Amino acid sequence: MNGQARRTTWTRAVIGVVAAFVMVLGAAAPARAASPVKIANVGAWAENSVTLPNGDIIVSGDGLQRIDHDTHAVTKVADVSGPGGLVLKGDTVYFAAGVSPANVIQHHATIESLDLSTGQRAVVLSGLPFINGLGLLPDGSLVFTATIDLTLSGVYRTSSDLSTYHRINTTIPTPNGLTVGPDGQIYVGSTVQGTITRVDPTSGAASGVTGRLPLIDDLTYAPDGFLYAATNTGCIVRVDPRTGARTTVASGLLGATSAKTYDATQVVVTTIPGDVSLVPTS
Repeated sequence: MNGQARRTTWTRAVIGVVAAFVMVLGAAAPARAASPVKIANVGAWAENSVTLPNGDIIVSGDGLQRIDHDTHAVTKVADVSGPGGLVLKGDTVYFAAGVSPANVIQHHATIESLDLSTGQRAVVLSGLPFINGLGLLPDGSLVFTATIDLTLSGVYRTSSDLSTYHRINTTIPTPNGLTVGPDGQIYVGSTVQGTITRVDPTSGAASGVTGRLPLIDDLTYAPDGFLYAATNTGCIVRVDPRTGARTTVASGLLGATSAKTYDATQVVVTTIPGDVSLVPTS
């Protein structure tokens, strides 16, 4: 069985498990529904996204792929094994690579950079465990999560020059996606616990934001002042970071893996089957 066939088989298996969770948890009914607009499919498994200033979208999954803002044509920009979280700094995309359960043991994951203007790619940090979420702090340092490693799980922060990193929090079970708010705080989703936790980037101190988000994956702090979280059950949930109040704004996106800001009124949602959609936030 070749790599693509293995990935397709794995994708189908994961969708089956997620569907079973939906049946058990009953988490698909929205309080108010928006209509997602599918703009592209990038192949088996779309993991994360970041939007460029011109409206093009970079998606991680089958390597790094770029969706054209006008035509929605999909073009591969880099072959990457197991890409995960993405952030943009100037013309450079930083991304997690080697997002694989094997790296719970092997610790071969990396954080890499890709200069979109030149195509130059570089390894920023190596020897990492199973990492997943990725965010950018105001001082230029990166924050990331190690999700399922028994000894190294936690939230990490790099130095501002990206040469070193250290763990700042170990209290969140299965930390997965994360986003950085305008307050400079880190908001981290716990897949198993179904919670969003606020983490101070300096002290690592944690405080709860909300719970009852089954199979939460990745999230974003949108321009409207709310968090939008994707759950593998197929819901996009809006969360007030001040009160923890939750509203399901879209459903039916089975296997949703991330919700990331597109513009002032929409988020980009990626899914395990490889669909990329825009979901209105208002």
